[in-house]
Amino acid sequence: MSIKAALLGLLLPGAVLAAEPPRITVHNALADCVSIETATPLAARQALQVDVDLRMLQSTAACGCTSMRVAYRSEADGKTLRHQRFTLRGDLHKRLTLGTRAQTRTLTELNLHFSCAAE
Repeated sequence: MSIKAALLGLLLPGAVLAAEPPRITVHNALADCVSIETATPLAARQALQVDVDLRMLQSTAACGCTSMRVAYRSEADGKTLRHQRFTLRGDLHKRLTLGTRAQTRTLTELNLHFSCAAE
């Protein structure tokens, strides 16, 4: 628990303290073509989000993709929380939505999968 959360608990005894964000495990099917680094997840706009840095190592075609479209999928306990596609034309910094606060509030672990966006 952070110092800020502890102080909030002392000042507002009835307040519900936010849980730590879940630990993210990245599953990158494009690892030979794209390196992916994630930051600590953050709660924003009633959703859990994470900033990611994607760095092109080589064309996604070298990893079997038929386009520059990439898909990500967040899941926990075998259930998909969010699935989106985006175009990757080069190195990119992007904020991804992993799920709603209601879906992620009690999670301790979350899987984040990257793959070709087969269309």
